Amino acid sequence: MLDCIHEASFVEKIKWKTWAGEQAVGSGTFVNEDCGDRTCDKPQRSKVTVMLSDPVETPEGIVFSSATTY
Repeated sequence: MLDCIHEASFVEKIKWKTWAGEQAVGSGTFVNEDCGDRTCDKPQRSKVTVMLSDPVETPEGIVFSSATTY
């Protein structure tokens, strides 16, 4: 699961296939370094598709407010 709370889970090496005003889609590697109460010696890795959606206006410009991996 990808979220903004657990820094031990992230997606790396994303290659964007599409990037438009309403949605961006790419593929990358999901990395899970969370082993409960400690950091894993060997993080789990798996290929995932990433979809960014729900653009919102911010003082810095338009940003996607939702990220989904599958």
